Amino acid sequence: MKDDELLRVLLDDVEETYATEGWFPLYNLAWALRGILPSIPPERIELLSRQAYDLFTRRHDVRLVWGRWPLSNGEMWPAQPGTPLDFDLDPEGDVNEPLLVLVPA
Repeated sequence: MKDDELLRVLLDDVEETYATEGWFPLYNLAWALRGILPSIPPERIELLSRQAYDLFTRRHDVRLVWGRWPLSNGEMWPAQPGTPLDFDLDPEGDVNEPLLVLVPA
C-alpha cells in the first residue's frame, strides 16, 4: 500500500476515534499502521504518524496533554511546548506510564 493510501486510512481511523471518544491517544497511530501492514518498518511508522498528526492538528482545534490509562478517568495534564511526540507504546510497558493524547482545545 502506498503512503498516501495509508495516510488516508490512518486519518479516517483518527477522525473516527476522536469523534467517538473525544480524544485521540498518539500511540494509536503506530498501532493502527501495524494493523494495516504488520511488517511496516519503524521509520515508515514514524513518518506516517507525524504526517497524520500534522494534518489532524491543522484540521482540528486540539491540544496535546499527558494522560494515564484509563483515559476516561479524566486524569490529564498539559504537555509542555516542545514535548517530543511519542507515536508508539510498548504493550509490555508499565500501565501507569503517562501517554500523549490529543483533546479538544
